[in-house]
Parts: sequence; structure tokens; C-alpha cells
Amino acid sequence: MSLSRWITGLLSVAALLALTLSNPAGAVGTESPRPWNAPCPESDRFGVAMVGWELDAYDVGQLNAGWYHNFGLLPTPTRPAGMQFVQTIRLSDDGPFPDRACSNCPTWQSLGALVAANPGSLWAVGNEQDRQDYVTATRYAQLYHEFYYFLKTQDPSCQVAIGGVVQTTPIRLQYLDMILDAYQNQYGRAMPVDVWNIHNYVLREGVTGWGCGIPPGTNPALARDYGLQDHDNIDWWTEQVIMMREWMRDRGYRDRPLIISEFGILMPDIYGYDYPRVREFMLETFGWLMTAIDPDTGYPADGNRLVQAWAWYSLNDAHFEGFDSWNHVFDPDTRVITPLGLDFADYTAPLGTPAVDLQPVGLLHSPPEPEGGTLVTVTMTAQVYNGGGSPASNVVVQFQRDSAPAGTSVISSLAPGDAGSVSVVWPNLNWGQSYQASVTVDPGGLVPECNEANNTLSTSFVVTDLRFYLPVVRRPW
Repeated sequence: MSLSRWITGLLSVAALLALTLSNPAGAVGTESPRPWNAPCPESDRFGVAMVGWELDAYDVGQLNAGWYHNFGLLPTPTRPAGMQFVQTIRLSDDGPFPDRACSNCPTWQSLGALVAANPGSLWAVGNEQDRQDYVTATRYAQLYHEFYYFLKTQDPSCQVAIGGVVQTTPIRLQYLDMILDAYQNQYGRAMPVDVWNIHNYVLREGVTGWGCGIPPGTNPALARDYGLQDHDNIDWWTEQVIMMREWMRDRGYRDRPLIISEFGILMPDIYGYDYPRVREFMLETFGWLMTAIDPDTGYPADGNRLVQAWAWYSLNDAHFEGFDSWNHVFDPDTRVITPLGLDFADYTAPLGTPAVDLQPVGLLHSPPEPEGGTLVTVTMTAQVYNGGGSPASNVVVQFQRDSAPAGTSVISSLAPGDAGSVSVVWPNLNWGQSYQASVTVDPGGLVPECNEANNTLSTSFVVTDLRFYLPVVRRPW
């Protein structure tokens, strides 16, 4: 199942709910993350980064990948093989302007149209703001704040990611610290980040010479002097991801997913990075990403895995600094899959077996109906979504009130990507009392699933005469 169908199904559920976002004076946001649902199948974790716009020119279905991006914005992104597109807002340090936040930024009008046309998308704010977009930490905090609340106001179902730094070395982690500090100082609160996003290369850092430079405002003494032959050093590559997860934990973001939106081998053949060497690096990183788990720093909603999704660079960039390279999985001229692309496809093919993934995505109560005295009755409704690629039948849904069983219902069938609703009646509730409600799908574990960790959803509510829904919505990122 692709990420696009995965997201589309959740949007159909979200449309049933009274989901609102309060934002008085641009100061209130979502500090509590929405739960992240692991891809099903596992091959949907794999993505590709491309140059250009014509994804349909390539038979990308061969890759079994779930997502892609091209470092920019697309009003109507193509989604061959159901691949999800991640939007990227490019930044610059200047501004603001009357109709946009910076000279490289989209206008507010054009961005609003993009958001309306692409509900539920993941939006990355910036691309390598430490190098390409090159934005100071203070200015980045301002831009991120503006875009975060604009996107959330236009589409509360969207997710917002920080732009990816080139690599998470000490100097670039200092830069991220500066961004968090600047945000806290300017807005009096922690920076709201739905998805943490990085690039991961092993490149020289320095004021002069080749490499990825020094992030603005950081201490050059922290730079790492990697050499040309260090570019595929797997130990340093994995160390950087581990450091990022430690950094996230120490700053209160362990409960956010982490994606790597760009990694690969940039160095060309003339420096010794031939096809066998690039292939070995790609497969070694794939193996590590699929198995890297840490009970102290990993993402709890994903079995403590360190990384939730990743995009290989590149789909179709066959050159680096004017020299031929081997990192592309499709030939940009012939549009034919390359030997490296076949290696990619061979790795992901066994991970793409369709399976069932049942998950409660909404839990709400009806307006209270008076019974007499202080007692009322409410109807509890749960929405259940099949995020997998196989159908499910006779799905048992169990409700609990204050940890005690409070009704069971059955959904006869759920096709892949479909959502269904079941309800139970709760009588004898007291006006003004708070209750803890939860729902568990397939409590007996009778349905084999690709992810058994996302079957329960909980919320709390107070019985009042204010008639409104209290939804809880799961989002895919």
C-alpha cells in the first residue's frame, strides 16, 4: 500500500470529525504530536529524491517505493504507483515582503492554493537552510513560525517538518540548537515540529575549500574535516543519525518521527566511487535503517526505530560537479532503470507484501441525552481504518470507559484504505463528570497485522451541556 492511499483514507475519516485548530494572534499550536502510523508494507518507508518535475517519465513502480520529492512545490503532484509527494518550501534570509515571507518564498496566495489542492500533505520548511537556503537561526525561526501556522490554519490535517540540514554533525546540531533557542526567545514556547527531517551525508565542513561549509552563526571549531574517501564511511554515517536521535530526546522531541529526505553518494567515479562501491553503501545503509532500534532514543510509536522513512538521492541525477556519478536509479536520458535501480528494487520487493493494518483513527461522543436528574446517555463512536493492502473481515472493536469494558461491536469487512464506524451507547453518565474513553481494535489479536502497536486510541471528555465533538485523529507522519 502506498503512502498516498494511506493518507487519503485518513482524510476521509478526518472529514467526519469536527477538527479545529485554535490560533489566536498566531500564538497557539499543536505542541502534542499526532500519533504516527508505521507504513504498511515496509517498502513504503523507502523514497527517492529527484531533480526536475517529470516523474511520470520513469517507471518508478519498479522501485516499490512509497514517496518522493524534488526539493520544491508541486500544485498537482503526479503519484505513479501511489507514491506520496512531500512538498518543500524554499527560503531565503531576506524579507519579509508584502505578499510573501521572503524573496524565495511562495506568495501567500499561491501557497494557499497549493495547500487547498493537497490536503493532508507533509510540508518541509526549507531545504538545507544551513547551506543552500542559508538562513540565520533567528530568521529561520521566524519563517518557520509563519509557515507552520499558515499551513495549519489552511489545513489542520497537514504535517509540518523542519528543513533538512546537510548532516547532523556537532556544528549542525549547534545550528539546530540556535534555531530552537531563537524560537523560544521570540515566541515564548518550544518550537512545534510534527516531523524532524535531516539529510545525511559525510562531507567536509570548513570555511574554505570543498564541502558543505559552515552554518551561519556557528562555531567553526566544531567543524569536521572529512576527506574525499570518507564519503561512504558507514560508521560516521550511522553515528550522525544516532546523534540526531540523542539530540531529539534531550530536547523533548523523542516522540516525533524522524525522516532522512536525502542521502546517497554524491562523489563521482573519478574519485573511486564506482558502481560496486555505491551499491555496497546503498545496501548497507538500507539494512541499517531497517533494523536500527534504541529503547532510549528511538521513536516509541514505531517500536523504538531510529528512522521512520528515508529517500535515496537520486532518482535521476547522473552527474556531480560536472563528473559522472553512479548514485542514480534511473538514467535521465533513456529513462531506463539502472543497475543500481534494480538493486534498489530487489531490496524492497520482499518488503512489499500486502497485509492488514487495523487502527482506530477517531473516537467521539454524541451530545448528551438527559435521562432525568443528573444522569445522561451518550453514544460513543469509533472510526476504524485499514491502512494495509489486504482486506479484513469480522473486525472486533472493544470500547472501555475508565479502563473497564464498556461495549463491543463488529465491523463485517474493511477493504484496503477503507474506514468504518461502530457505536455503543453509554447510559447513566453524570453531568459535569470527566471520563476516560478508549477503543481497542482486534483486542484478541485474531487478525494478523503488519503493525500490532497502533490498535488502541484514548481520549477524555467531560459531560456538559455544550454540544460538541471531541475527536482524536491519527495522521500518517
